[in-house]
Amino acid sequence: MRPYETLFIVKPDLSVEDATKVFESFKELIKKNGGNILHEEAWGKKTLAYKIQKFSEGYYFLLNFEAEPNFPKELERRFRINENVIRFIVVKIDGKKFKLRNKPAQEEKEETKTEETTQETAEE
Repeated sequence: MRPYETLFIVKPDLSVEDATKVFESFKELIKKNGGNILHEEAWGKKTLAYKIQKFSEGYYFLLNFEAEPNFPKELERRFRINENVIRFIVVKIDGKKFKLRNKPAQEEKEETKTEETTQETAEE
């Protein structure tokens, strides 16, 4: 299984509950197709950089997941079919970079200190 990231925007004329239902339906789709949700974020209603389908706002949702290599095509097909999704992107991500990016800040600080200490010891 490979790690992927998708960001999609849902129409702003939906209620928060309906937009969340769309988000949940895509999470279920990933799980039903053997995928694994790694990270999820609901960013809420944001202003778009430019109008899309005459909308200047939209509900943003981010999902990081693992899936088989053929699944992103099916996910993109479902995004296109769903009339509530106004924009989407699905990208394959480097698993190592994803793990580093999502570590808690405290762990990253401790790792940096350990690396600095190791470098100082090596210089002496």
